[in-house]
Amino acid sequence: MTSFMWKQENSDSRILVLIPAYEPGERLLLLIDGLRERTDYGIVLVDDGSGGACAGIFEKAAEKGCAVLKHEKNRGKGAALKTGFCWIQENRRGTEVIVTADCDGQHTVKDIVCVAESVRPGSRELVLGSRTFQGEVPKKSRIGNMISRKMFALFTGVEVWDTQTGLRGFPSVLLPWLLSIPGDRFEYEQNMLFDCRRQGCEIREIPIETVYENENRGTHFHPIRDSLLVAMCFLRFSAVSLFCAVLDFFLVGVFYNLTSNLLLAVVGTRVCTAGTQYLCNHFLVFHEERQGMRSSSWRYALLAGVLLAFNYLILHFFTAVLGMSLFAAKLLTELILFVWSFGLQKTFVFTGRYQYNR
Repeated sequence: MTSFMWKQENSDSRILVLIPAYEPGERLLLLIDGLRERTDYGIVLVDDGSGGACAGIFEKAAEKGCAVLKHEKNRGKGAALKTGFCWIQENRRGTEVIVTADCDGQHTVKDIVCVAESVRPGSRELVLGSRTFQGEVPKKSRIGNMISRKMFALFTGVEVWDTQTGLRGFPSVLLPWLLSIPGDRFEYEQNMLFDCRRQGCEIREIPIETVYENENRGTHFHPIRDSLLVAMCFLRFSAVSLFCAVLDFFLVGVFYNLTSNLLLAVVGTRVCTAGTQYLCNHFLVFHEERQGMRSSSWRYALLAGVLLAFNYLILHFFTAVLGMSLFAAKLLTELILFVWSFGLQKTFVFTGRYQYNR
């Protein structure tokens, strides 16, 4: 359930600042005052079920000219952002640029303006206000960003310095895409970055000030828990791969003992395990729809053929050239191909709508 209140909100501004807020303090009002003094931007707040104790904050924000949307219960940052995006799409058709910012004082007015002015209206580009993480940075924030950054680079091959930044700028043409991204909590912002390549959106980073007040105790982000949440797709893929690897190890030994031919053993094993792995990845890992099997199955078969060729060539090199045992060579080969296989399946094989947070 979403309600709405506003007074004298600037409906003519081409730039809107969207701020999701859960149990905000006075710093939110200071941010609003700063934006009012330096810009003519419209401001949209989403009260994500903060409760009666924070009602006065949002009432003052409405009196300052902000549009205030309200969730009766806490639904998460992703849900709050999508509520704001939906309202902007329906009520502010003249908006050209949307900037999202946090309510806890981490983003300065100067940096919000810098991100807003960096967005090119009509483009397919996501602008990130990226913190440098220099100086006195709380340990949990530094750890959370490091985990998230490394995971994103591992999965996509794209280096993004600050994957957790809430200061982001978008041209309004991206609103339909922003509303389609899965996730209701912190994983929504990570899913957004993962989906950029598939949507043909460029990610551009600009440096901003790193601000942490009171050791960042006001944040509701939990670095380990939420970083693992955005990695659930990879964890599911790992579980399926482990199961198939065990089956693969068993079958390659059986076929090799029966045929004494490494090529036949590898081919026979792959034929037996490929179908199982495809079905598990299709339904359990990437959550593809059944009707997408026709297109994804031939892409998977093509990828399986490429991986099969590399699997044999690497195995042959390790066993025939380096003299490694079959068991050790097989283990090393699978580790080499593992991450490459995940990236190709995510970007080439299963290209429909998948969810990282299931």
